[in-house]
Parts: sequence; structure tokens; C-alpha cells
Amino acid sequence: MGELGIDVSDHNVITNWDTVYSWGYDFVYVKGNEGTSTVYPSCSSQLAGARAAGLLTGLYHYAQFSNSPFASAAAFAEVCIENNALSAESLTPCIDMETCDDQNADNWLNTFAHQFALITGYYGSLMIYASAELFIDEQISDDGGWWLWVASWGSPLRNPTYLSPRVALHQFTNQAGVPGIEGSCDASYSIQPISAITVTP
Repeated sequence: MGELGIDVSDHNVITNWDTVYSWGYDFVYVKGNEGTSTVYPSCSSQLAGARAAGLLTGLYHYAQFSNSPFASAAAFAEVCIENNALSAESLTPCIDMETCDDQNADNWLNTFAHQFALITGYYGSLMIYASAELFIDEQISDDGGWWLWVASWGSPLRNPTYLSPRVALHQFTNQAGVPGIEGSCDASYSIQPISAITVTP
């Protein structure tokens, strides 16, 4: 059936990570930074809490397409290194593309990925998060070598409205009620084996 996970940022108040894990949530993506900032207030504490509870963790970068991909990659690389987010068994780093310039998205992403690899030494496939519509409209290509995390709320589990062999995660809701977290949060199911999207030495 796949594994169940969530993604969190400073909008989410986590009261008990052990409870989250005990209810069957196996992995979490934590917001690491935004744009060219190297500081995000909830990153380190959320990452530490999730790790201590036994969840598989990864960081995501909230992309601002107007910023230089070189500066954006450098900032995210610093955050990943500082938080040991490229160690074995971490989830592959993710770029969150809420919006994009459909004329230049692939160039921006390729430049980001190349610069990130040069700084960190991590040459594995990155994860790209975006809505199904951005993939359907080919604003982000499916052949860039990255894994895809598709937001397709309300569609059947593990069957987003955009599906290809590169789709690794399906974010099926932004209104999950998760014990141990106040309010609602995003939830996803894995489509690919989690081992496929983890950092390997």
C-alpha cells in the first residue's frame, strides 16, 4: 500500500512526535528554508523531534523562482549540511515549486541541482514537489532525472491526476488530522519504495 508521511513547516504545531509515529506515519519532509535565506525558525527543532521519534526525515526548499538558482542552491545546501540532512537514510532533498515560469523552469531547476551537487557532493536525484497541474501542463518536465512529488488532493490514494514512473510521492490532502499535531496538515503516500528516495552513501 505504500508508506504514509507528512510535510511540516512553522505553520504546524507538533505536540508529540512519538504520537505521530505511533499512528503509522513513517516519514516527514520538514521545511528547511525559503528563497535565499539560510534560517528557518522551526527547521532544526522539527527535524530533531521527528528523528528522535523514529521517522525518516528530509528537508525541502521553498523555491522563489525570481531568485537566482545559484544563490538558492547555496542557501539550501548550507541548511542541509548544517542539519546533517544528507546522511544515509535521509530522504532525498526536495525543491518545492508552488509556482514557476514555464519558459525557464527546467533551466532553473537544472542549474539549482548542479550547484547544489557542487557544494554538497550529493549527486543523487533531487525531489521536485509541485501540483499535478504544473506537470500536466509540462511547466515542469518529467525527464529531468528528478523524483516527482505530486500534489493531487482528493484523488484516490497513490493515483494522482498526474502519474508517471518518476512519481515517487502523492500528496493526497492538505487537511489531514494527525494525532500529535494541532490542526490539519499535508499528508502523502509513497508510490515508489521509500528506499528509492533515500540518500545512499
